[in-house]
Amino acid sequence: MTSEETSDWFAVKWMYDGITYDSTDILRKAIKAGEVKKISLNLDGNWTLIEDFGRGTKGRELPAPAMVQATTKRYGLDPKERFVSWMGFEFYISFSHVTGITLYDIRFKEERIIYELGLQEALAHYAGDDPMQAPKAFMDTFFSMGKLMFELVPGYDCPAYADYLDTSFSENEQTKVRNNSICVFEYTADHPLQRHTSSSYVSISRNTYLVVRTVSVVGNYDYTFDNIFYLDGTVEVKVRASGYIEGTYWSTNSSREYGYRAHDHFATSIHDHVLNFKADLDIGGTSNSLVRVGVEAASIDYEWDYIHPRNTMKLSRTLEMTETGLNWPANSKEMYVVVNDDLENSWGEKRGYRVMPGTGVGTPSHLTVQNSTILGTSAEWATKDLWVVQHKVRLTFVSARNSKLLTNIRIPNRAVRILRTGLRCRIQ
Repeated sequence: MTSEETSDWFAVKWMYDGITYDSTDILRKAIKAGEVKKISLNLDGNWTLIEDFGRGTKGRELPAPAMVQATTKRYGLDPKERFVSWMGFEFYISFSHVTGITLYDIRFKEERIIYELGLQEALAHYAGDDPMQAPKAFMDTFFSMGKLMFELVPGYDCPAYADYLDTSFSENEQTKVRNNSICVFEYTADHPLQRHTSSSYVSISRNTYLVVRTVSVVGNYDYTFDNIFYLDGTVEVKVRASGYIEGTYWSTNSSREYGYRAHDHFATSIHDHVLNFKADLDIGGTSNSLVRVGVEAASIDYEWDYIHPRNTMKLSRTLEMTETGLNWPANSKEMYVVVNDDLENSWGEKRGYRVMPGTGVGTPSHLTVQNSTILGTSAEWATKDLWVVQHKVRLTFVSARNSKLLTNIRIPNRAVRILRTGLRCRIQ
């Protein structure tokens, strides 16, 4: 559209069934000449049902096994303060209508390990051979993912015994409430956390964990977000996507390069989902560094050895000195560990937390498209699996009375509360 006036609008080209026509007149002539094969509409029917209730395997009518809370709940929940405690973990739940929930001040055994953990952006980048799919990309926080957190279904979204919290936001000068849009519950996995059997005893630990769950419905996608806390101090973020297909017309041209044929004239659309989470780690304080621990093949001469050299492997440790983007290495040959340089145990080992892919997700994906035409530089964060950045902000203090620049101070984000009346702050 080159103008706000509809009289100025015109069609540049037409595309039908994978064939492009350079003008409206050319398309009309092709239709009159019988050169355009009319394709049928993609109409709703049984094939679009999410679940087929007409058929079912034997036993489907019986209730499935379900977890129960046999005793008093073992976690603490303050609905007013949004404070949760469980098995040495403590944290606060915050809410934004844009990104949903963020967890703050996560502590384990009374020591902070994470200051902030939450979603930053959710990207869906499509591809296709038509002018609808080829330039399609979504930044889902644009749709306000927190506002799209709706009521959870007990017994399905969360166990029936879970606790639920409401969320609220302002819209059109009114407060809107989403009832039961956050659930908190304890659950037990179908496998032990650890076990060992010897000739005289069996040691085994039940793998019980705490979950804070929300579901955000963005168009055709239902994103289920889990913040999971394990007995060994592990914290995991897990996302599952459900819903229905964001599809396109099937054409005989090159649709197989972009998806699969799902009906007469309906095709799936290849796309990447990349979700960005911020984890501001405070391991024993704010003096943290990232160390790459590599597992390297090596050929080494040992003085005691009768084989020279011996082919083996060893660890290498490299301190990451610059802000950078990283990918998960093939064969897990490198581990990324956030350590505190000032804290060592009695054997000289630094205290730290390993950052790694989540459980059950295979190889996490980052954006396949290189130099995205539609996104430009707005999604550079999606091109790598992991970004390591120094957490800081620049504050510019200006006198509120005469707008005179006072000073530039580079301070940690958590020190913003030092501001006083009579000063304005611009965060860069």
